[in-house]
Amino acid sequence: MDITKPRFFLCLAIVSGLATGVEADPPKMKMTTPVPEGIATPNKLQTRIGVLTSVDGVPDRATVQKVYDHLDFHRGVEAFLSGIQIASMSALRKGCLEVGPPNTTVQIFEDLMDSKTLWLTPNTTSIYNVVWLELKDEPMVVETPPDVLGIIDDHWFKYVGDFGRLGPDKHWRKVSHRSSWLRR
Repeated sequence: MDITKPRFFLCLAIVSGLATGVEADPPKMKMTTPVPEGIATPNKLQTRIGVLTSVDGVPDRATVQKVYDHLDFHRGVEAFLSGIQIASMSALRKGCLEVGPPNTTVQIFEDLMDSKTLWLTPNTTSIYNVVWLELKDEPMVVETPPDVLGIIDDHWFKYVGDFGRLGPDKHWRKVSHRSSWLRR
C-alpha cells in the first residue's frame, strides 16, 4: 500500500480549504445538523506555527496567510537541502577538470581527510582517489589497482555501481585487477 497517496489527498483537501478564507460567521440555516463533539475541527487550533482559527473548519484569512507562509518557508528549506549534493558535485567536477582532462586524470590524495578538507562527506580513515568520468553511449572499462574499494556515483550523488573488491569482477581479484563497468 502506498502511504503517500492518502497524505497527498489530505494535503490537497487542506490547501483547497485554505484558499477560500472566511471573515464572518457563516449564516445559520434552518436545517442544521448538530455535529457530535470530537468530530468537528476546532475553531482554534494551537500548532507549531501559532494559533490557526477557523469557523466550522473553514480558515480565516490570517490563518490562510500563516499556513501559506509556512509552506513557502518549508519549500525554500527543501530546495536548499536538495541542492547541496549537486553544488558539491559541481565543485568536485570543476576541481577535477582543473587538474586534467576527464576519463584520464586520477587524483590521489597522499594524506587522510581532516576538518580542513572542503568535501561534503569524506571520512578520515581512507586514502581517496578521484576521477571525473564523462560517459557517452559507449561501454567504459575502469582499471584499478588490486584490492581497492570504490564506488561510482552520478552527479546527484546517487549510487551507480561498485568497482574493486565489491564490484562486478570481485571474484577475479586475485587473478586480475581489471574491473569493467558498462553503462546501462
